Amino acid sequence: MAMRYGFFDSEITGEDEEGQPIFDRAENAEFVSKIFSALVTNGVYADPADNFAVRASSGMNITVKAGRGFVNGRFAWTEQDTTLTLSTANSTLSRIDAVVLRLSMTDRTISLAIKAGTPASSPFTPSLTRTADIYELRLANISVGAGANSIKQADITDTRYDTSQCGIVTGVIDQIDTTSLFAQYDDQFKTWFSNLEDTLEENQATNLQNNINKLEEKSLSVKTNLTTEDLDTVQTTGIYIQNYTSNATTDRHYPVKASGCLMCVFAEGKAYQYYNCQNEGCIWMRRYNSKTWSDWDQIYPGVISVSDDNGTAIKFPDGTMIATQKYDIDMAATTYAYLGDYITEHYLSSNPPDFPVAFIAPPSCTYSLEGSYTFWIGNNTRAGGSPTTTTHSARLSLLRPKDTTLVNNTITTITVTAVGRWK
Repeated sequence: MAMRYGFFDSEITGEDEEGQPIFDRAENAEFVSKIFSALVTNGVYADPADNFAVRASSGMNITVKAGRGFVNGRFAWTEQDTTLTLSTANSTLSRIDAVVLRLSMTDRTISLAIKAGTPASSPFTPSLTRTADIYELRLANISVGAGANSIKQADITDTRYDTSQCGIVTGVIDQIDTTSLFAQYDDQFKTWFSNLEDTLEENQATNLQNNINKLEEKSLSVKTNLTTEDLDTVQTTGIYIQNYTSNATTDRHYPVKASGCLMCVFAEGKAYQYYNCQNEGCIWMRRYNSKTWSDWDQIYPGVISVSDDNGTAIKFPDGTMIATQKYDIDMAATTYAYLGDYITEHYLSSNPPDFPVAFIAPPSCTYSLEGSYTFWIGNNTRAGGSPTTTTHSARLSLLRPKDTTLVNNTITTITVTAVGRWK
């Protein structure tokens, strides 16, 4: 193949059959991509840190953050977050899906897509397609448990920093081949260590090895692939990572069904285990003594407060949440009913705002009204009777004595207090 080069000013050498000029130094998009490929590596940009990051949303939906990236010399850029939906979970088997940034030469596009994995008792990640036509970068893997109806952040494994899967664009000039550099350093170390062995006497070498062994006994090991082990059998000092909620079951002696980090400290026949639940805001601890594990005790951190323009929600580690909000309603009665010496008047609060954090089930709500009206009743349903976890009742009732008068069409502030569970 002849050498290709560019760019130079072209000269017109003739016309084609449609009368368009023919240039002697014209080049196409492939040539431009070759230039970019030599300057910019495949991957996503490191700044901001959430470039094309995958986040859990609601139900089986996920959100891919806005970002920029390069795939084989082609540039991809989106200024808005993208919502993708995973397919329905298998009722009995788990699977692992992949979120990819996909280049298609045939379609001339770069798009975000989900590659669904195969349900299995021991699921594996779907492989990437990397051909002349399709080239994919893996942004994240998502563990979809059997029968799952929602995705949590703990189910998502970020793979953007893995060069073999995606990688980070770290500069406009291709980086040094670290494989060759590592081989050079390794060879130099082996030469140095060989000379060290020649200078050590037998007793010195033995003493050095004994000291190394003692250090290894005191070192803190890290195990990143904790799978189906029973935590009762983990009695070696170290840090252990459980990435999959489906593996964290109570019959394997986990404190809760949640992915997280286990730290074990073991010495002289006694052990302590600490389990930090990922994204759950709680830490558990138990002891091993006289060949018996104690029950897990929850260590309570501080409560979490979440506020927005609609109000405030306080989340407690045990799952309880209290949310309060204030907003104005139009005091225009719609129906009347007499109850002895009292009148029941119904009001519709139009478009009540959402709580700062959604409950997992409809909460119990109490209501108070600014002014002299004290008895409010709400059934925590929207108009039509559908329970809701994100806002309170759209239908309220006021009980007042017959001999009092309420002026309609006035704006009054109502305070709503909801108590329920956030997990």
